[in-house]
Formats: sequence, C-alpha cells, structure tokens
Amino acid sequence: MIADNGVKLVLGSATAFFDGPLEKAVDFLNFAKELGFDAVDTAKIYGNNEELLGRAGAASSFTIDSKTPGSFGPEPSSKDVVIRDGQESLKKVQAESVLIFHYPYRRDLFY
Repeated sequence: MIADNGVKLVLGSATAFFDGPLEKAVDFLNFAKELGFDAVDTAKIYGNNEELLGRAGAASSFTIDSKTPGSFGPEPSSKDVVIRDGQESLKKVQAESVLIFHYPYRRDLFY
C-alpha cells in the first residue's frame, strides 16, 4: 500500500510466522491484505519463515522482500553467496521474484 504521503507499508514477518502453524500464517496474511499491506519482509535467519510464507501462498498476494544473513551467517557475503541466498529464497517462498537486501559488513569488503 502506498499511503497518501508516498510511504509503502511492508509487513515485517519475523515474529509473526516464526515456526507458527500454517493456518495462523494464512489468517495473518489475509488480515494484512485487508489492512492494505502489499509487501512482506522475511530473511534466511528467521527460522522456517520463508518456507511457511511459501506454503501459505504469500507470493500470490504480496511482494516478498528478504535478506542475506550478512555477519549473522557463517561465510562472507560475496556476490556468489548473495546470489545463492536469493535463489534459495525464491524456492522457499515459491515466488517468481524476490527482492534481496544485502548488508555488507566490514569482513565482506575484503572478499
């Protein structure tokens, strides 16, 4: 949803779906859609969140934004790692496209 002031509302899903039942995720997504949200934020580090969003069919109603682990992951966020994470997110959320955010950390700048 683009508010009158140009602000886009994005539903943060970390705590909403973290290992929750599928029915609860579907109900929550339906409610978010009624409120005017049109994008959902997730991340690889949010447990099984991406898979749950995929099983709930979130990509059919929402733009999916995700993030690479960055310094929370076991390896530096090289170009190949960011692309690989994006491809994994696509499969998990069952979407044709996903917007991947990458936060470069100091250790990443040297790879």
